[in-house]
Amino acid sequence: MKKIALATPALAALLLAGCGSSSEETATPTASETVAESPAEVMEESPSADAMEKTPEVMVTGGQYVTETQYREDPAAFQEGNTVLFFYAPWCPDCQETDKSIQQTGVPDDINIVKIDFDNANDLRKEYGVTQQHTFVLIGADGEEIKKWTGSFSAEDINAKAT
Repeated sequence: MKKIALATPALAALLLAGCGSSSEETATPTASETVAESPAEVMEESPSADAMEKTPEVMVTGGQYVTETQYREDPAAFQEGNTVLFFYAPWCPDCQETDKSIQQTGVPDDINIVKIDFDNANDLRKEYGVTQQHTFVLIGADGEEIKKWTGSFSAEDINAKAT
């Protein structure tokens, strides 16, 4: 009982120390200092998948890197080459690394990568048996799963695994 009585004030002091105000209270934290409480908060702060625009580098190489919305609006535009669904979460460091790589290097001519919002695509996750973010699913023209994997960090690697 004495251990609990002694630990309680110490724990309270630690918690309160983190809540104290300082002269830096009005300063905006940097990106590296900001810590989200949950994936939902990250989603609120991050631009939506629909807001993602193709960069000129992606368009120049001939391959396509699009959002699920763009894909659904005109699926016929993506019939050339392989189509890979990239189950992406903005709070996932591996997903961010892959997304950055694709944005910087572009997409090979013979592949279409569709960025799927992992947190909101429950129906697609069930359809393809996706249980974790950073999963890739190669689909046929009819939407049938051909192959599934995780761990690719570049468009070239995604293309190599899709063929």
